[in-house]
Parts: sequence; C-alpha cells; structure tokens
Amino acid sequence: MTLGPDSLMLAMESHLAPARLAGLDATFLMDLGEDVFAVHIAEGELTIRGRAGTM
Repeated sequence: MTLGPDSLMLAMESHLAPARLAGLDATFLMDLGEDVFAVHIAEGELTIRGRAGTM
C-alpha cells in the first residue's frame, strides 16, 4: 500500500498538535513530483494549499 500525496498532507494536518506549532512562523514548499503543496505555519495554525497543476 502506498501513501499518496493528498493522504500525506491530510496526515500532516491531523497529526501536528497546535501546541507544537506555537511560536513558529514558516512557509514550506513540498514538491512531490507532479503534486506541489505550500505548507504555512503561523499563530499555531497549519494551512496547506495546492495540488498538481494549481501552483
């Protein structure tokens, strides 16, 4: 069984505790081949945007 890019992003979103994100302000670009995601962390919140062909 393979973990797809969408599943990976959902897992990241659901497993990161807000307390662990406190004080962090960062943006990451995750290039997973044809799938590209922007991951932004600010004020204890994680935001994920993007998908293949959308960035």
